[in-house]
Amino acid sequence: VQRLGLVHQLQGETDEATKLFRRFLDLCRSLHDADPKSIEYARNLSVAHERLGDAAMRTGDLAGAAKSFGECERLR
Repeated sequence: VQRLGLVHQLQGETDEATKLFRRFLDLCRSLHDADPKSIEYARNLSVAHERLGDAAMRTGDLAGAAKSFGECERLR
C-alpha cells in the first residue's frame, strides 16, 4: 500500500496517494496496537506518519504536516 501511494505521489496524484497512506497508517497502527513492544511495528507506524506528512505538505496543509511529523518523531 505504501509503495503504491508513493507511485501516485510521484505522478502528482496527491489525493489518491493520501488515501493509500491513510490505509497504510491504519494497518500500521493496528499492528503496533497489537504488539506495542515491536520495534518494527513502531518504525512502520513512524514511516506511515512521515508519508502522510509529506502528502499534507504537498497540498499546503502545514498544520496536518506538523501533526504527522510530530507523531513520526514521537515514535522514533
